[in-house]
Amino acid sequence: MTLGAYKAMNARKIMTISAVALGLTLGGCFKIEGNQNPVAKIVVRQGDKTIGAMDTIKLEGGSVKITLDGKGSSDPDGEVEEYQWMRTDVPASARRADSGVAPDDDSGVKSTVPRYTGDPEGKATVEVTLTQVGKYRYSLWVTDDDGKVSAPASVTLTVAAP
Repeated sequence: MTLGAYKAMNARKIMTISAVALGLTLGGCFKIEGNQNPVAKIVVRQGDKTIGAMDTIKLEGGSVKITLDGKGSSDPDGEVEEYQWMRTDVPASARRADSGVAPDDDSGVKSTVPRYTGDPEGKATVEVTLTQVGKYRYSLWVTDDDGKVSAPASVTLTVAAP
């Protein structure tokens, strides 16, 4: 390695270290302006047991009750005001004409989306009863106190025969 290449390499390291140190020093001086998106989060429970993404739920006695908990959702600059749950594994033809409100993308812009009869109520924690073997997908959008809508959080539940 030539002396010039060595100096150039070390100069880049020093500049990088200085930039990182400067960012860390000044980072606390900056405030993000404007309303930030809330964040939707779902925890799934069967009784007292938390159900993980890879867990299979056993259908015993013809049905199983599952709790979908959105209380862990948050808003970095305010409060979560509304919860919009939707069963998202059903075809469009199964949705009702009366509207529910959910964003059609992660822009936070609301659009009218036809609701499905099996969509849970708009509460932080809801209970659903599953009666057939298969996969069920539920999504949650939350709206903050300034009317901004989160990107969806989704969970797929796998129900198997006992």
